[in-house]
Amino acid sequence: MEYNQNPFRYGADFDPDNIVGRKDEMARVVHAIRDGQRLFLIGPRGFGKTSLLLAAQANQSQKGAIVLYVNAETSPDIAKLVGEIVAGTAAQIYEGAEDGIQKAGRFFSHLEPTFRLSADQQAISVSIGIDLLADKYRQMEVLADTLDSLNRLAQSLPESQPLALIIDEFSALVARFGVTAEAQIRAVVQRHRNVGYIFAGSGVGLMTDMTTKYSRPFYQSGDNFYLRPVPSADFVMWLSMQFKYERYATEESDPVHRILSLAEDVPYNVQMLAHNLLE
Repeated sequence: MEYNQNPFRYGADFDPDNIVGRKDEMARVVHAIRDGQRLFLIGPRGFGKTSLLLAAQANQSQKGAIVLYVNAETSPDIAKLVGEIVAGTAAQIYEGAEDGIQKAGRFFSHLEPTFRLSADQQAISVSIGIDLLADKYRQMEVLADTLDSLNRLAQSLPESQPLALIIDEFSALVARFGVTAEAQIRAVVQRHRNVGYIFAGSGVGLMTDMTTKYSRPFYQSGDNFYLRPVPSADFVMWLSMQFKYERYATEESDPVHRILSLAEDVPYNVQMLAHNLLE
């Protein structure tokens, strides 16, 4: 067998073209983006949650929407998280980076942002100048103010240009800052009518409690959607096509169904087994 690159990747986000069996899930995320809704996307690790979100972001960005993506788990402090929100906004407002920086700078002036362009002027990074100290309440207050600024910015955009914010691993943020953080964020986003919010998390128990228990601030404050394993039938065709393309030969009469049986239809497991089979 000859091939340039193993088509099966694991331990990284899937290429949008290789997301299988998520048509309904994609539609729910897109609806939240286009209509300014609040969606809680809940699913264990390995189910392709982040890949789905990034594919939705790419799809809707191509159609003129402003879709911001941040990961609360990989942004360990609020300064970095809000900096990524501001940088993403500046990068997407206009095609010209300078225009985006000027407008974002006005709306997020409370953060005292410093913008930096990469050498090729294709990427923007932001550091904030205000001191957040170690006070968790103050940090959540700054995040809430940033979301308010995002909503005001969205009001200034044409109706044909919806704006949405995806916070991946939102459960990690809640686990770190507690119920107080839930209350502060909900108090802000429940007033917003110009920004769509997708709160995603792999902490299934925490996300479920947060959105279904009457005592929690986010109780019934959005649409809950649980990510399930991908149906086997959707994986069969995709795997068969990949193996055929790679001219893979095996003594097994049907390696595809064997992989799916072992993987229990979990996307990460499918990719890992198929990847190792081609090595």
